Amino acid sequence: MPSRGQLRGQSATEEVHRLLREDILNGRFTSGEVLEQDKIGRLLGVSATPIREALRRLQEEGLVVAPPQRRARVVGFDPAQVEALYAERICIEAMGAALTARVVTDESLMAMRDAFQRMQSASTGAGGPDAAWHAAHFDFHMLATDSLGQAMQSRVAINFDRSRHYVQMQRPEALDGWRAPNRWHGAILAAFEARDPDAAGAAMASDLANAAVALIGYMTPDHEPTLITSVVERFHQAT
Repeated sequence: MPSRGQLRGQSATEEVHRLLREDILNGRFTSGEVLEQDKIGRLLGVSATPIREALRRLQEEGLVVAPPQRRARVVGFDPAQVEALYAERICIEAMGAALTARVVTDESLMAMRDAFQRMQSASTGAGGPDAAWHAAHFDFHMLATDSLGQAMQSRVAINFDRSRHYVQMQRPEALDGWRAPNRWHGAILAAFEARDPDAAGAAMASDLANAAVALIGYMTPDHEPTLITSVVERFHQAT
């Protein structure tokens, strides 16, 4: 986070929101950590108003909780909320993949291949997903759901960042698996190359379901992700 004076000439609210969001997604703020407005204000050299507005936006995005009369905190891990998040992602992104695969252009396919290759290249080493992997992963999912339109893709982007926040809560050894080449992303790409909407939707649903089950299973082994199972089953029945 920049020091005092570096926000001059910029929209203070936009910049505070961006900086806090990056620090949450990169794990600099830990699960449940209090976001002290006075400390943030001193560090950035801004008044309370842009900080409050930035925290309100982060709350709308699901990265911060701020109950009335209580200080804002970084969202912690709640298996029911995580399951609901991934269930929503399956419904939206699997449909988006099916719609997009019907009309995907050669140019979009090239961009998807590039994003997939960047994910593979960033999947070496240890310590969990890095910024390059997350950027390529984001690009891949946005390209795969391009036909949803701007409003729905904004929701895809918000949900993607919420998922990234939860993924970052795992220990480094658990995160190693997220760097490994993911066969589901390969299956999604293959379905797009075949211009097969049913296969694209099914592969996207499987990718997200497997990610959800792995994450919930690691963080809260006693929680049974029945909602995820039900949503995936219904999606496959519909297709």
